[in-house]
Amino acid sequence: MRGGGRARCAREEREGFGAAVGMAPDIDVLVLDEMISAVTTGMIPEARLLDFLRARPEHLEVVMTGRDVPESIAALAYYLSDIRALKHPYEQGI
Repeated sequence: MRGGGRARCAREEREGFGAAVGMAPDIDVLVLDEMISAVTTGMIPEARLLDFLRARPEHLEVVMTGRDVPESIAALAYYLSDIRALKHPYEQGI
């Protein structure tokens, strides 16, 4: 990536996650799309996500997506799903 793209992306990921954490007391469901990927690529520190999940408000349902969930995160989950593509635009070059 040019122009410090990876560092900028990581900063934006952390800022976005921080904003989501700030909303947690006031919402019932938080969807963190591709959060697992953000952790596995080092954009979000795994420890930061784990701290949030352990301390989240009791009423808050957290939904996360992404591949290759670390065991430490999987251990905190109430349920895990493994979704496989039966048909996907990627197969057509999209």
